Amino acid sequence: MDAGRPRSTEPQPPESSPPGAWPDSAPVTGAHYERVDSRVACVFTRFRLRHVWSLPFFYLAFRRVRRHSAGIEGLLRASFLIEGPRTCCTLSIWRDDRAIIDFSTHVRAHIDAANWAFGATFRRDAQRPEIFSVQWRLWGLSNNLNWGRFDLRSVLAQQGVQAQPLDVLEETP
Repeated sequence: MDAGRPRSTEPQPPESSPPGAWPDSAPVTGAHYERVDSRVACVFTRFRLRHVWSLPFFYLAFRRVRRHSAGIEGLLRASFLIEGPRTCCTLSIWRDDRAIIDFSTHVRAHIDAANWAFGATFRRDAQRPEIFSVQWRLWGLSNNLNWGRFDLRSVLAQQGVQAQPLDVLEETP
């Protein structure tokens, strides 16, 4: 360490790691979140619309799918996000992969919305819809797990994951 230079407060990988690598065995993630071994899955989908006037219809389709998903026990949270006048995203958090399969096979409104989305996002120049979708497993937790009444800690506890408890903030009306 250089004399007079302050020591970094950012988490550092163990000395035995190759430069730039952050080992999966570290107790925290690179963002310094507590590492957990959960089955909770997250799905993020981004839609680039051909026309700005498609955005309200996308939101209505999202609401319809969410309403029809009320009986899917493993759907923990779903949100509609707006990136810009022609770009929106959905984020959903699931108890596990089986819940996603349950949703995919029982919610016809999702199939209808997905089929409609292909046309509303189709780019003639690229000859394909502009949709970006990824799924990942939750493996790091910050200390900030307050999202209204959404209680992720209870779900993790059912999976045998111990997360540090914090006071949950009340949702404001």
